[in-house]
Amino acid sequence: MDDLNFIFDNDTVNETLFSLLKAHETFNVKIGVICIMTDLKFTKRLDASVGSIFHADEIYFPLYSKEEIKDILLARVKAGFYDNVLTDEAFDLIVDLTYKSADLRLGIFLLKLSGLEAEKRAKRKIEVEDVEEAYLKGKGLFLDKSLSVLTSDERKILKTIYEHNVETTSQLYELVDVYYEKFNEILKKLENVKLIDLKIRVFKG
Repeated sequence: MDDLNFIFDNDTVNETLFSLLKAHETFNVKIGVICIMTDLKFTKRLDASVGSIFHADEIYFPLYSKEEIKDILLARVKAGFYDNVLTDEAFDLIVDLTYKSADLRLGIFLLKLSGLEAEKRAKRKIEVEDVEEAYLKGKGLFLDKSLSVLTSDERKILKTIYEHNVETTSQLYELVDVYYEKFNEILKKLENVKLIDLKIRVFKG
């Protein structure tokens, strides 16, 4: 079930999942349930009867590469703009900002808003300054969305990283009260959503 978190009615979500998860109790019925969602707090919406039987493994989708982002956004440009309206420099900036944010929706948002910025200035072309203005207006919104999907432990670790300016995972681990396996899972997730960067250091000895 794709975009499951966009079903806003909790009763519908719970009834649908419950019926699917119980389907195997009918003779000769085999079923597997795959749920795709962007809201990592989604399971909190499940009632007790569903939560007790819905034991899902979490799989994070790999991020788009820069080339993939470029191809996807280029298709949107061709579908939404006249030829040569968006300058190459403006398009490259949108691709760079989208890649750094790890959120393709930002790129689509910037295409739309930078077009509106250019239109507001009665310009015939969308230029770098239009993209920059659009980004200033939209970046806070997308950061808020990234933070909104974090659990309390994930927020705590992210806050500790920036407040204490830690440079190694061992330093960070000493500052937080989380068991080691979960600690590593949280770091991996924070890196996946591009809120932190992890690097491997090689020491000569």
